Amino acid sequence: MLAIVAGHLWTFAPWVRPWLFTWHVPLFFVLVGLFWSPTRTVLAEVRFRALTLLVPFVLWAVILIATGPRDLWSQQLDDFTRATWSTGSYQTPFWAFWFLPALFWGAVWFRIAGLLPLAMRAVALVGAAVVVAQVPAVGDHTPLLAAQGLICALWIFAGELLGRARQFWRADPNRRLLAAAGGLALLVVAAIFVDSSRGTDRVLALDLRASYLGSDPLVSVTLSLVVCASLVMVFDWVPDPALPAVIHDLARGSLVVMVVHVAVIDWISGLAAPSVRLLAVVAAASWGVALVLTSMNRTSWLTGAAPKQGPRSLDSSRAGRRDRTLR
Repeated sequence: MLAIVAGHLWTFAPWVRPWLFTWHVPLFFVLVGLFWSPTRTVLAEVRFRALTLLVPFVLWAVILIATGPRDLWSQQLDDFTRATWSTGSYQTPFWAFWFLPALFWGAVWFRIAGLLPLAMRAVALVGAAVVVAQVPAVGDHTPLLAAQGLICALWIFAGELLGRARQFWRADPNRRLLAAAGGLALLVVAAIFVDSSRGTDRVLALDLRASYLGSDPLVSVTLSLVVCASLVMVFDWVPDPALPAVIHDLARGSLVVMVVHVAVIDWISGLAAPSVRLLAVVAAASWGVALVLTSMNRTSWLTGAAPKQGPRSLDSSRAGRRDRTLR
């Protein structure tokens, strides 16, 4: 999430696309697949994703428009509506809003593809991603970025496969250590590859919002998947009890940070040029809003996160949610 904030702060810097776009948004889709629940039905998936993604998507759009300059209300509403219905090209402060409907459709498409056998699912998702990426008429004009969701479903699929492999290395501490070492080695190789590609005609950067898979899609997609998998392998080595509670709180606020950080950048961009200090200010302000909202009751409409439970009721609430989902 911090990498996404940095990418929007240094939007026009030449290093942003090759070094960040390759993995910072794709990793979120991989994580969706990594923790994929195989029991949810298609209708339950639509309902769940609509409540946790589309409802915050609409409410935050209303909030940001209403808190902006009054003379721009009509223009911003028109731009937002057009981008949502057809182009997918959002204007500031809505640059990152495309992620929510794309994730909605990515999860729904992947749930539907899950009805197929594994091999057929792979063929269907790869074929759909190729069509969307290669045919602009398909990828650029679908409501709620449904076509981009087909591309994103490919990363969710990769995350699900990674989740199956993860069960193997998590079963033994030595395997976890080997997986982390292998992931770190792959990250070094990927960094060398990206650095060596600078100044050439090869464009490795992905832009999932624009359905762009680079000038060499096979290399770009492979590189992205390798980096995302490597990051999971490296950080999965950290024992769960070793993580401070604040890490979980920050993670629960990621959706809020996603939708407000560009507005924060707009509000303070006139104060200073992009810098690490400004990145810290934007991150602190965005996560400050997120932490306040996620700590309150009845704010799931804005955060997309379930209310925070105390340690005694956590197990029972999970069981209740499971039962409701199965029903």
